[in-house]
Amino acid sequence: RALIVALGPFMNIATAVVIFSLIFFTNGIPVVTNYVSTVVENGPAEQAGIFSGDKIIAINSTKMNDPNRIANIINKSSGEKLQITLDRVGEIIEVFVIPEYDDTYKKGLIGITFEISIEKINIFSAFSRGLITTGNIIKLIFTNIMEMITGKVPLEIAGPLGIAQMTGEVAKLGFVNLLYFTAILSIFIGLFNLLPIPILDGGHIIILAIEKLRGKPLEAEKISFMYFIGISLMIILFIIATYKDILRVFVK
Repeated sequence: RALIVALGPFMNIATAVVIFSLIFFTNGIPVVTNYVSTVVENGPAEQAGIFSGDKIIAINSTKMNDPNRIANIINKSSGEKLQITLDRVGEIIEVFVIPEYDDTYKKGLIGITFEISIEKINIFSAFSRGLITTGNIIKLIFTNIMEMITGKVPLEIAGPLGIAQMTGEVAKLGFVNLLYFTAILSIFIGLFNLLPIPILDGGHIIILAIEKLRGKPLEAEKISFMYFIGISLMIILFIIATYKDILRVFVK
């Protein structure tokens, strides 16, 4: 019976996996390349003669294909002179640049960003990334909940009005963004339904677990009281969320 009850939240999360997988399969995934996209004015890279469109192919005579490896070397080499080999439209150029330590990011930077390309992937890779993305969002939701409980971040609750407003705003950004939002909302609904509140699926699972441990069903009066507590909590939560929505939408 508990598995049947848990099927609802599971389907919410499974729906998110399917949506993410379809997005990745149809639109591809962003991939960082080792081509320079932007160069910060008066930064170390510009002063060394690096231009947008240059391809970094080696550092200190060591061939480089992975932009993450390039970034790691630069980040760890503040104050050190690096020999960077560039491919500029077929012409091989060597420049020397000294990464400057950035107090904000706590690492060495030369003032460049890399180009992003879109890579098409097969359905199996898309499904794998859909699973990973869903897992990462679940972790993020739990992290945010813990931070709200501990007071590290302010408590933010959105009710029906707030969700409707957010949906409208996201829809303006395009269909893909709306799909992303739908998937995240589906995950949130699935996790919310697993909360141990009697009126929710999580509460039903708790009741079934108690009955399993007792070896007999709970008395109807006790179940009714638990449902009363659950409904009361949901009403309070709804009132708080609606109040916050009204303040957020109408009070500027």
